[in-house]
Amino acid sequence: MSSKVLVAYASKMGATAGIAEAIGTVLREHGHPVDVRDAGDVGSVTPYDAVVLGSAIYLRRWRPAAVRFLRRYADELGDRPVWLFHSGPVGPDREQTQEMPAGVHRLARRIGAAPATTFAGAILPATAKGFIARHLATGNLAGDSRDWQQITSWAEGIAEAIGAEIRDHGHQVDVCEIGQVSTIGWYDAVVLGSAVHAHRWRPEAVTFLRHRTNDLRNRQVWLFHSGPVGPASDQLQPMPRKVQRLARRIGATPAMTFAGKLTQETADGFLATRLARTQLAGDFRDWPLITAWAKDVAAAITSIEVSSWHRPESHEPSR
Repeated sequence: MSSKVLVAYASKMGATAGIAEAIGTVLREHGHPVDVRDAGDVGSVTPYDAVVLGSAIYLRRWRPAAVRFLRRYADELGDRPVWLFHSGPVGPDREQTQEMPAGVHRLARRIGAAPATTFAGAILPATAKGFIARHLATGNLAGDSRDWQQITSWAEGIAEAIGAEIRDHGHQVDVCEIGQVSTIGWYDAVVLGSAVHAHRWRPEAVTFLRHRTNDLRNRQVWLFHSGPVGPASDQLQPMPRKVQRLARRIGATPAMTFAGKLTQETADGFLATRLARTQLAGDFRDWPLITAWAKDVAAAITSIEVSSWHRPESHEPSR
């Protein structure tokens, strides 16, 4: 299962907005549907299971839109996991932690959020606003000081924490690369996904099905594949014949098709790199569809746990 996450931001010159987008990308890569919105454009937090709020910080002040967001939704935010961040330090001071303003600190305590994480900011001539900012953008403070590795790591921590929330409210889940799975002996159910290109699954996914046929036959199994992009992004993709035969052997239904993603930053190989410069480029994944499918899977797993590392080492699934 996945939680729908709101990443809201209040930015002055675009640096905080860029951080918010990066956080949203990481959360999506971990399976969570995410909306990245300007805090001033958010009309409700009711549809969301978790919230990340970021603000630019200047002269120890948050952006007014971020403060209003916290004040307006304080009661609802108190019922959800909330993470806060602010960005602003540049130049030699870019690694210095910034304290939350007193008013923000009080609101954070009220909703039960931890203190805001500080990220370095950016000040560039092209985006600087105001006389002081434009002046600084021509001096030694100019440049993009944002630490994308730090931002990614922080977002991954949020993704894991959201997963913990899901586990606390239902099934226990492991999300693993196929190559990292040494045994499925202690799992009661398995969801397997593969990229599909030119009507072919990834070899490691096919190998997983073939080598674990007997074990999978005794468990609930769901399959999905992703790949369609561009105008054909909503077209269903039939399973390759080899995968069809293996699916029948283990009693799994046909794979669910999800649209894929093709960008210049992630394209791998000559053909993909060229296609990423065409109308096929973009992120076509339908997160509401993915969430709905995941909820159907969760509902079908009625009284079992998806994984249990607390179970004795019998490797036999409990029923």
